[in-house]
Amino acid sequence: MAAVDVVVLGHGKVDRQPELAIVTVLLRCADEDLVAASDAVSAAVQNIQAVIRVLASPQSASNHTSPTVAEAAVKDWSSGSMSTRSYFQNENSLRFGHGGLFSAPQPPLPGQHEATTRKTIHEASVTISATFRDFLKLGEFTSSVVKMPLASVHDVRWTLSDETLQQLREDATTKAYADALCKATWYARAMGKEFVRPRKISELQANPMSSTGLFGVAAGNRVGGASGGNGEETTLQYVPKNVLVEASCEVHFEVTGVGGG
Repeated sequence: MAAVDVVVLGHGKVDRQPELAIVTVLLRCADEDLVAASDAVSAAVQNIQAVIRVLASPQSASNHTSPTVAEAAVKDWSSGSMSTRSYFQNENSLRFGHGGLFSAPQPPLPGQHEATTRKTIHEASVTISATFRDFLKLGEFTSSVVKMPLASVHDVRWTLSDETLQQLREDATTKAYADALCKATWYARAMGKEFVRPRKISELQANPMSSTGLFGVAAGNRVGGASGGNGEETTLQYVPKNVLVEASCEVHFEVTGVGGG
């Protein structure tokens, strides 16, 4: 019986709890004075950098009697250059026909007309990124950042170490081929044939990594803080979703009958 070519798609995916978290902090200030805005951001950046430097030192490692740099809470970090921009801000007021001026939120009354003045606002901003190994320290860090002037947590992205990611990519690729082989076998049985042999394999998806939804956050309490009268400080406790690694392939199989014929 003549051989038949079967083309099938295979999909494989594996997930793993994240090992690293990349947090992005945005420091931004808007002021009518560009120098004042820049100076304020520079001071805020120095404060954040001082905190991160401590977290990147061996002393920040949790539950280690002889910590090393490889065990520090922060694996690495970077600070971008300062960006500035300017824009106009409109201010509306109501003016009497005879020239008197007063502010009012309501629509103009008879004999009044709306006057608009513009002022120039200068904005300065810097982005700082840090990769955390210790998610408890991450929660403490982001909880403190949101209380700092001019600072906000822009993003938290969960990821894996290079070694783990490489292993998961291999596992996902293996599963993708196994899925394709299983489908080809189903087709062979449906046609009353027995043997399948791969002839060509094409990778359709370059093993992307994703953690859809990024993260979940739960509120927790850490004893010893000073933000509340009861001696407790509220700290963010991150509950990240697993990091998902996927692979897809297209496989051309030759399907033959019993005995390879």
